[in-house]
Amino acid sequence: MTSKDLRKKIFPFETQEGTKRRFEFKLAFGVAPHPDKVWKGGEDAFFVSRNIMMMADGVGGWAKMGIDSGVYARRLVEIVKALLHSDKELYYIERPEELGVKAVQLNEEKGSATLSIITLHPVSGVVKGYHVGDSIYGIFSPEGFYFMAHEQQRSFNVPYQVYGGAHNITKDKYEDSDD
Repeated sequence: MTSKDLRKKIFPFETQEGTKRRFEFKLAFGVAPHPDKVWKGGEDAFFVSRNIMMMADGVGGWAKMGIDSGVYARRLVEIVKALLHSDKELYYIERPEELGVKAVQLNEEKGSATLSIITLHPVSGVVKGYHVGDSIYGIFSPEGFYFMAHEQQRSFNVPYQVYGGAHNITKDKYEDSDD
């Protein structure tokens, strides 16, 4: 099977815009918070556009210190949206890790989160991903499994996390995630 054939199977929604190909995500996405956390909107946040998917899973262990990590996760999403509305959208689509690091550096909220960002280049169809922690992602075609990111955690329920603004990117700040 050629890479072109594989791309057609993975991305059957390739569209034409003028003479350039246009690849985009076609999906549905939602968050179902734990019943005890519905009142505050849960601890997870997500963002989906035609060429970027992002999920931030706030680390629940912060609640023991009176900190709502959902606020941290939602702020990460707000920052990513703002960065993408700059003139650097294509730059970040090609470099999802830089998008994630920049969002973490700009986030001044207390808390931490696991983070996944997946991008799809609108012309080349190249998919790139960046993730920290146990919130992983997979890519599937109609024929089945294609790629799965690996969990990043110290031990069960102790994932690597992003936190701390400009000071630390992946260091574990709060060891017990309680998620």
